Amino acid sequence: MWAVAQERGDPKNRPYGFEAAAYSVQDQISAPMLLEKSLERTAREVKYLEVYWTSLLPHGQAFPPQAARYSTTRWTSAIQDLYHKDPLVRVVLLANALTRTAQRIEDPSLMVQGRRLYGLSLQAVARSLLDKKRQDSGRILAASGLLTSYELLLNDDQRHSWLPAPAWLRHTSGEMAIILAGGPENFIHGSAHQLFVDYRLHLIYPYIQSRRHCPLSSLEWTNIPWSIHPKSPKDKLVDILIEVPGILEDMTILKTLSSQPQERYLLCQALEERCWRCDRQLLIWSTSCGNAIVDFVESLISVQDLSENSAESAPPSTYLAMAHLGMLYWTTYNLLSQILSWLRQAAPSKNKTPPLPPRMDAHLYVHKVALLIPYFNKPEVGSYLISFIGFPVAVAASFLAREDSAGTYSEARALLVQAFSGGERGKELQRFLASWPWLTRSEADTLGMTGAQATVN
Repeated sequence: MWAVAQERGDPKNRPYGFEAAAYSVQDQISAPMLLEKSLERTAREVKYLEVYWTSLLPHGQAFPPQAARYSTTRWTSAIQDLYHKDPLVRVVLLANALTRTAQRIEDPSLMVQGRRLYGLSLQAVARSLLDKKRQDSGRILAASGLLTSYELLLNDDQRHSWLPAPAWLRHTSGEMAIILAGGPENFIHGSAHQLFVDYRLHLIYPYIQSRRHCPLSSLEWTNIPWSIHPKSPKDKLVDILIEVPGILEDMTILKTLSSQPQERYLLCQALEERCWRCDRQLLIWSTSCGNAIVDFVESLISVQDLSENSAESAPPSTYLAMAHLGMLYWTTYNLLSQILSWLRQAAPSKNKTPPLPPRMDAHLYVHKVALLIPYFNKPEVGSYLISFIGFPVAVAASFLAREDSAGTYSEARALLVQAFSGGERGKELQRFLASWPWLTRSEADTLGMTGAQATVN
């Protein structure tokens, strides 16, 4: 039926036939197969998918297996595998592919096609959630993740944006709900495991920003999904980062205890000990499975000016993945440094305490992150740039917005502004972070997103 629809009429005026596939998903959601097995992967479909993956992935090529040890790259292969097996995933992926192609060739009619597929995909995912017989955690999680990706595509092109900016964020809440409903036993193997270990990272971000305990930090969720597959360096680092939202939530409680000095002091001491426990874990990580990562990123920023090499082509995908993990390591230390500094001021110890060690300096990690941005900021990195540096840059900007004095830029702030004014990738970063509901005016100023002028120190 899809193949027949593709062959009829003037190709400039006819629908592309993708709605037929989506309506099949909608109408047959409870059937064993959502689409007829006879539907062919047409040349047009292959072309749109090629545009999508080429624009997303570094160098337009699939990540090598080694990259999955260091970054959130495994989901891309899981999605491509499910695309050939599951009609629901196929249709949501096509919504993304049509939209990306429409943006590239500036074709409004193709944008409408993608929008229709997106709307029908929403209905299909909702029906899948209600159908107990078809609640496969992997396929539904994949579809939900692709819905988030679709909304990020619209943020990437404001001319076609018709969704409210935080729409992508609401879908991350949906992904979390799907994961929690399935339980950790459903993410031990197969595509469900591959998707979980990658999605876990970006699902932490909203909890950090909103200062709420992340449910995935429990012992069950940090152990059971790895009952078969061993943890990678990335997984072990995320196990440390995932403790931060809970510490931030208790800091919020601490602020309410101003009239209860004893309770405030005890909670402050407990929070400080939790931070030092994370510090010990980071030290172990950096001298064991993460040793090569730390050495690698430190060697990169030892170059006097990475931006001088901006004209060079992007590094290999595995190196980009390693650099991403190094940024996450610095960002975890950045957050812990800020927390410890605040705790020392909020509830001074009854005994004389030594100053924080040099490694607990948020300025240090913000500067390191800023220095490494040019390594990623190259056209060949593709839209995966957001996955690599979006969160570390947001944390750095938030810190600098509070710490830099009005009207001046620190060197780190100047480096961030330079990154955000650098061509199409800089604009892409701006559009992404502008969709964060937590972004303040001062943080936007820090990133050079509001046209504010300042004098560099």
